[in-house]
Amino acid sequence: MINIFKMDLFRLRKTRSFYMTLAIMAGITVLFTFIVKDSITTANEAKQSAQAETVTENPQADPSYAANGFLQKTKAPEAPVSPETGENETGFRFTITENQEEVSAVSEDDVTLLVMLYDSASGTMLGLFIAVFSVLFATADMNHGFIKNIGGQVSSRCILIFSKALALLVYVILFFAVYLVVQAVSIRIFFGAVPLGNAKEFGGYLAVQLLLHFALALFCMMIAIVLKNNVMSMIIAVLLCMDIPLLICNIINQLLGKLGLTDFDLSRYSLTRTISTLETAVADSDLSRVLAVGICFAVGSLALNCFIFQKRDIA
Repeated sequence: MINIFKMDLFRLRKTRSFYMTLAIMAGITVLFTFIVKDSITTANEAKQSAQAETVTENPQADPSYAANGFLQKTKAPEAPVSPETGENETGFRFTITENQEEVSAVSEDDVTLLVMLYDSASGTMLGLFIAVFSVLFATADMNHGFIKNIGGQVSSRCILIFSKALALLVYVILFFAVYLVVQAVSIRIFFGAVPLGNAKEFGGYLAVQLLLHFALALFCMMIAIVLKNNVMSMIIAVLLCMDIPLLICNIINQLLGKLGLTDFDLSRYSLTRTISTLETAVADSDLSRVLAVGICFAVGSLALNCFIFQKRDIA
């Protein structure tokens, strides 16, 4: 088992797609951080221009018009006469002034490593690279003759599956580590500092996302081994990260609703949907569901892989 795992690690290190996925991910991460910086700058400039135009058109909106943050109530100079009752009305004019030290709605201080990790993970950008690499790595040795030789030398072919799974776990951990380093450097370059955010939320969110992405890698490996077709497996892996499972779940939910199960939502138990909807501060009541989804997909994918690999001819 150890020697087979070393062989898979060596193959992982020598696979070109390993470095290609990391390089492309790093480039997209830097580009995404630059876009965030540019969007914040543009939004703040637009807001300042809008405030300047408002002050020009309505001097009462100028913070210097009255004390900041107060609601002024001034009696109208002349009480108008109501055309219906013929009696004088008491008129009041309310003016709400802006605070001079108003905090922008979009602030660079809001950009933390936790926020950027949440955006990348919930947008399934990280999952897409992991899914594609899992398919490539799982099928890379299927087209070579040595898989038949080594399959006959081991006591159980499940060892080959467990070895691939451990290699994918190493890849997922390295992938997230490289992402966090690149993301931290990008934030440092464009924003001048690297705030982590809430450390407790960051650690919990990262750990859960590691579990879910590892389960995604095992699920994609299972698809590749079952289909034994790189093209179809790659298409399915990409579609998984494009919320296609959500569409399927909605169709099933509608069918179940006609049967009377209106409160059941299948998408809550979809792996990719769980990845994209996971919050940084997961409630204790929802954490058990999230962990159960990740563990079930990981164990189920391994079990099905072992069953198929054990029964099918791997020649």
